[in-house]
Amino acid sequence: MQHSMTGYGVGRATNNQWQITAELKSLNSRTAEVYLRLPHQYFQQEILLKNHLAARLDRGKISMTLTVDTQSPELNLSKVKIDFDLVKAYYAELNTLQKELALTDTVPLSTILSLPGVVAEQQTAISEEEWTLVMQAVEQATEALIGERRKEGLALCNDLDGRVQKIAQMASEIPPLAEVRVQNIRQRLTQSFGEMQDSLSMSPERLQQELIYYLEKYDINEEQVRLAAHLENFRQTLKEAPGQGRKLLFIVQEMWREVNTLGVKSYDIQIQSLVVQMKDELEKMKEQLMNIL
Repeated sequence: MQHSMTGYGVGRATNNQWQITAELKSLNSRTAEVYLRLPHQYFQQEILLKNHLAARLDRGKISMTLTVDTQSPELNLSKVKIDFDLVKAYYAELNTLQKELALTDTVPLSTILSLPGVVAEQQTAISEEEWTLVMQAVEQATEALIGERRKEGLALCNDLDGRVQKIAQMASEIPPLAEVRVQNIRQRLTQSFGEMQDSLSMSPERLQQELIYYLEKYDINEEQVRLAAHLENFRQTLKEAPGQGRKLLFIVQEMWREVNTLGVKSYDIQIQSLVVQMKDELEKMKEQLMNIL
């Protein structure tokens, strides 16, 4: 059964040091487009995460937000570094400025700490334990998203299968109409050729050949056979493993070609009415298939 490309999933992993949350969202797209919002300490792992998500989710506009909260305040403090030499330099310069301008106000420590470069967060290596938690959260979110894709995909497949049945039903109404149509075409052509026989100086054999030529030209049996084959192919492909969206869209395009030719060659108002209805169903199928993985 096919999957949808849209879905949402959340994953969380926690120990006594970190609480990591991964939120995943996927929309339809022709290819895999992965966008990440990560804490800066994971920037080196960005490509690894993108490749992992693209491999697991195949296609779609995929966005993930990764949030990391520390359970121990000392972990945050260990990542903070104050440049004492820079603080002293700032303080000395500010004191000099204060004396030259004869200012009486003292410089608050908060002001010095807010100056550029004084406080910086140290880049620390990601521990194996922390990265294991990250991947646990990401995998949970991925599985939740795939579950939603599967659920929505089932609804889409049921809808598509229903539309295929409608088209098959309409196609089954064409053969009786086509038989009457052929008789009418034969009668009209025979009458026209009979009226033109003397002026054209054509032998009865030649007139018979011309009659056969035009009847074959207007014959729609081949299009009906191919349309039935495409409908069956579509049904079987729907049941295959996920990831057949492009193939299904191609089959619909082939069905559209056969239905369009039926309309062009039919020269029958009832058949053309059925063709219009089938085209309407095929257009709706195309729209649905844009969201199939």
